Amino acid sequence: MNTTETEHPQDLPEIDDSHDVTAKDQLWLFLVALLPFMAATIWYVQR
Repeated sequence: MNTTETEHPQDLPEIDDSHDVTAKDQLWLFLVALLPFMAATIWYVQR
């Protein structure tokens, strides 16, 4: 039981880390994809 307990915490941070990176990457991609739409909307409203 102790071996499994020691193995788990080591596995979890790794999965957590990679998940964090992908989530951040997705967020940045989402923001970058939104930028043109936001710029076009602002330009259209200010026209």
